[in-house]
Amino acid sequence: MPDYWLSTINPWEIERSDVKYPIRFYGNLRKEYKGGKEKTIWEGGDVVYAMAYDNPIPGYSTFNSMNLRLWKSIPSNEFDFNLFNKGDYFSAIEEK
Repeated sequence: MPDYWLSTINPWEIERSDVKYPIRFYGNLRKEYKGGKEKTIWEGGDVVYAMAYDNPIPGYSTFNSMNLRLWKSIPSNEFDFNLFNKGDYFSAIEEK
């Protein structure tokens, strides 16, 4: 069950838009050999981005604090203009 931790405002939460990673789902792997080295290539599938949020957690009876890093998922393609132009609005926002 999802935890909707971003639905409430937390003044200590730091959005790290510079820390974003693509996460791949589904698709297939293909191995390729070039120059005697093996290279694995991921083809197809869906991509979702993970963006970091840092929450400083102060230590007990100390001046130190550590970061609790949480991740927000972001769709790679929020809106498909080609489907929208064809009149299919609901399919255009399906990825979001």
